[in-house]
Amino acid sequence: MDLLTIVTTEKTISVKDAIRNALQGLTANEQLSKLVNFFQVATERNAQLTELIAEAWDYLNANTLWNTRYSSLEVLKQDIDYDYTLRHILGRHQANVGRRKGEISMILNNWELFPDAALPSDLQPPIFSERILCNLATLSKICILETAIPLLHLAVLARRSTPSLLKHEYLHQGDVLAVIKHLKANARLQTLKPSSQLRVKAKPTTQRIEDDENGDEEDEEGNGGEEKEEDNYIETLPVPDRDDRRGFNLINAQKMMANSTQPTPITSSGNCVCPPKVVEALLNLQDNSDDKAGLQVLRLACNAGLETMCHRHLHTLSSTSVGLHNNHSNLVLTNQITSVLRHAFHLTDFKLKHHEWFRKSRRPAVDADRLAVYRYTLVALSEFTFNAAKIFERFVGAGA
Repeated sequence: MDLLTIVTTEKTISVKDAIRNALQGLTANEQLSKLVNFFQVATERNAQLTELIAEAWDYLNANTLWNTRYSSLEVLKQDIDYDYTLRHILGRHQANVGRRKGEISMILNNWELFPDAALPSDLQPPIFSERILCNLATLSKICILETAIPLLHLAVLARRSTPSLLKHEYLHQGDVLAVIKHLKANARLQTLKPSSQLRVKAKPTTQRIEDDENGDEEDEEGNGGEEKEEDNYIETLPVPDRDDRRGFNLINAQKMMANSTQPTPITSSGNCVCPPKVVEALLNLQDNSDDKAGLQVLRLACNAGLETMCHRHLHTLSSTSVGLHNNHSNLVLTNQITSVLRHAFHLTDFKLKHHEWFRKSRRPAVDADRLAVYRYTLVALSEFTFNAAKIFERFVGAGA
């Protein structure tokens, strides 16, 4: 029996007994899976029910339906015991609305689309709960939309291929969280394994990941692991067609998830493998203040592969080219550089829109620059003058 049916059936037995009956005959692991799934679905249903109550109350007020039976709205509230039954629900919903607006604003700022427009129809949940929006907002800060969508598809496929997890096709908050953890773990790997170069080769249907720490392996053409210049690096994996997803099992999903992030060979500054042309161009960018010259170097670095750049040179590139703040992770900087190149023809407008990305000296002035420390408009101080006569009159008295 589905645990959710307990709340819709006649209460002939206690809830505790109903739960026992629903879980009876299952192994401990199956019981745990059933309860975890119940908690996740119940959380989504609770968010839907809260929104439904709030919308129903707004409808009642907007159409003044209370005046058909009650002399005033206050009389209706007393009749339904509003303070006990609805006030805390509506208050919680109002607080959630404020947080949801903040998360949506962050997603719009980073992905330039609202959540329902950013996600394809097969990923869109029945309702964008606060947790999903929160996780999507976090994901939008560390990953561009073009990279996020394939990873989210893979996370959903991996969940649906796991026997004990939910099978619905739409996005769940856990799917987004799995992608975030995966990207952050990959970013940490860059620091933990400085001599490792993880590369994903672009092939029609399969991807192979190589780790130079384990030694060079011979590829299918017998090149002894030596890479050709025409080998392309890919930023995202292709999402399988809908028909192909039927045969997509957990093992394949996990393999694709393991290989699905942007290639991230990060080395220490003492073991730099940056393309020589990019390093030479960076030397010519010292004290650069020309965005046009900086964009040329950004394009050169992007064509050579941002993923091949070491930590030190990537941070230097982001700072000297167009004035990006470089106190971020390599993943964030790579995404910001990609966004800059995408809006290169309207860079001034882009800098105004994302002024917090850029140093003040490399972007147009904005209103926020004129605000004081606590974000209030600066008030000019008048010059202090000491009037001895007034002080004397204050203590001795007028006419003394």
